[in-house]
Amino acid sequence: MINYRSLHERTLLRGQKEKSAVLTFGRFQPPTTGHGKLVDAVLSTAKKLGADAFIFPSRTQDKKKNPLQTKDKVKFLKKFFPRARIVNDKNAKTVFKAIESLVKKNYTDITLVVGGDRVDEFKKTIAPYVDEMGLKKFQVISAGERDPDATDVSGMSASKMRAAVSDDVFDSFMKGIPKGVGKRVAKELFDTLKKEMGLNEETEEPKKDNLKRFLIISASAKGDTTSKLINAVEDLGHKPTVIRADTAYIGDVDGDNLTIENIDKKGEDITINVKETIAFVRGSSMKTAGGRALVEGLDSSDTLVINSKQVFDLVGNKYATHVLFERENINTPRTALITNESSIDRAHKKVGGKFPVIVKSLHGAEGIGVAKVDSQESFKSVVQSLRKSGEDILVQEMIDIDGDVRSIVMDGKIVASMKRLKAEKDFRTNKALGAESEPYSLSESEKKFVKKVAKASGAILAGVDHAISKDGKLYAIEVNASPGSGAQDYTKYIDEDQEEGVVDGDELVREIVERSLLITKPAEAFTVGRVENVKIGGRTIKTRVDSGNSSYSVIDAREIKENKGTVRFVFDSTKFKLPVVDTVEINMGGGKFEERYVVEMDMQIGRKTFENVKFSLSDRSSNVYPSLLGNEFMKENNVVVHTNEVFMQELEERTLTQGEKDKKEKYVKGMKKRAKDFKKRYGSDYKSVMYGTATKMAKRDATEEDIDFDSPPEEGTDEIVRRYKKMTPGELNEITHKYFSTGDKNDNTKSI
Repeated sequence: MINYRSLHERTLLRGQKEKSAVLTFGRFQPPTTGHGKLVDAVLSTAKKLGADAFIFPSRTQDKKKNPLQTKDKVKFLKKFFPRARIVNDKNAKTVFKAIESLVKKNYTDITLVVGGDRVDEFKKTIAPYVDEMGLKKFQVISAGERDPDATDVSGMSASKMRAAVSDDVFDSFMKGIPKGVGKRVAKELFDTLKKEMGLNEETEEPKKDNLKRFLIISASAKGDTTSKLINAVEDLGHKPTVIRADTAYIGDVDGDNLTIENIDKKGEDITINVKETIAFVRGSSMKTAGGRALVEGLDSSDTLVINSKQVFDLVGNKYATHVLFERENINTPRTALITNESSIDRAHKKVGGKFPVIVKSLHGAEGIGVAKVDSQESFKSVVQSLRKSGEDILVQEMIDIDGDVRSIVMDGKIVASMKRLKAEKDFRTNKALGAESEPYSLSESEKKFVKKVAKASGAILAGVDHAISKDGKLYAIEVNASPGSGAQDYTKYIDEDQEEGVVDGDELVREIVERSLLITKPAEAFTVGRVENVKIGGRTIKTRVDSGNSSYSVIDAREIKENKGTVRFVFDSTKFKLPVVDTVEINMGGGKFEERYVVEMDMQIGRKTFENVKFSLSDRSSNVYPSLLGNEFMKENNVVVHTNEVFMQELEERTLTQGEKDKKEKYVKGMKKRAKDFKKRYGSDYKSVMYGTATKMAKRDATEEDIDFDSPPEEGTDEIVRRYKKMTPGELNEITHKYFSTGDKNDNTKSI
């Protein structure tokens, strides 16, 4: 058992506050009206004592008495009791372990709420260990008595609920559902229980091809968030693997399979399918060249990397982040870069010329390398001290705030938020420095601001820090590409950014992992000019990229005829017959509208092929370009257009027709025959004779021009340019071969 006393003493030495908690621990198989009475008792007791409330579900599962899987149990508990804090802690398998998790979070006054028939049991089993746990106070109280023989809802139990499922009697089951829970949710629980109890003959096991491999890339396998990621991935039925960034490297690559070698300092290798892999990158992995190379290599494959090396490089550099904020018109404290001591005064003037100011190292984290200075003397002293490491530093105006807000944003959507208060006797708000935190509800203006900051960073997962000054202005502070989960509680949001209760760090990480399964790896940017040669339906034509066209792309189609969902048309003198996938109405101006059929065709730009591109069909005989590519196509395929460039992508060489192939083959045969006849007639190889003739001609003409053939003038002079202009291709080849070839100059078959 953990040494609680030692843990408690260490907590006191760190000066962290002691807190009170009220909890209950139960099987909830399934949650019932009786459990509603228990949860209400926990919440009311916590309010009375000024304590935090926690509901811990057990983690045992079997088909008979414990059919619900933990993930489903937690899901329904949250739906049934939205005001309660449901704790999904993989390690809390017993009430002792649940209490242990609270002790680790500095709770020293704990109240356990249980059913009236179990009070004495828990008093006897837990009380002897109170002193050893380091608790100042521990008590067990009753949530009230339940009459198991009652025929109304007061006598409803989990066993009766399971019996109703076995008998397939939903009306009886519904009597045990807490008040306020709708039939749809109740039916979902009913069906889930039926499946887990083995009563649904149509139940299928999850398909193995839906499973994902999760890589957690970190310098250590023991980090708090790393452990939570492992637990969350396992709870969701997937496979987690920790990759030691300081030893691992990419080995063989075979199609979609990629081998990562020495993942654990012991020589173990793994092979992954890059299309079925999600990699979470912890910040510690970016501190070594090997870790950075590993992350960059994975990101260049089809692995979904959260986040890329480029994102870490950007947000890890505080000045680069500041420049980004300014470029994107995101309000942020005035900041200046100090590269040497002579720039101190200029930098101070740039941020307002007042004290106090904040001085930061360029790449610091968790509040390390951050100082508040109140005078010119201390300013210079701090700068000199920080610069001893050789790193550039920043000076930033100080905003009058009582804390800042950390928001977790995933794929452009807000997941959770919390407020970090200043640490005691400190101006910093970092959790690592002992600062307290609390759930925080974002205003609508804050939500827009946070999303804008996250989007600008390019991060899939972003910890966005912002603050509100005393005059109500929003300030972006920084972005973290590897946000931790150490804060106790967060306000959780659903996809529409509506609040959905409060979650702890474990639940937050689980939510992040769940959302990662819904993300598609962003396509690499593909750059084109405003006009390109493209292949559409096998036909090579010129097309204009029109970012102002918000509808489908369009091609020049003639003789359009539709019949029963199929359209025939002529495009670039070629007949096509394709299914109609949509229709679109285009405003032609002057009150005129044109209805167009939409088809799907493959298109090639340069070496890249885009499959099933939607094109509307229109007669473009009066237009310059037979095709336009619209904005929707560009967004879907991450196409970037350079409006001042044309023909940036080159198509592959055109495939010869059979007639052209026959003509080429006839020409080659004729040349071979002439070479054979030449050798037979003159007794010498055709190339040798021609090579020798070219040499004689070059020397003769060079003499006529008074050029020393063995010591030609310098390249680029008027003399040699004049000479080269008069030479035939054969003569130029001879000059090049003799003086610039790396091969044997006597080998008459070699030339450049």
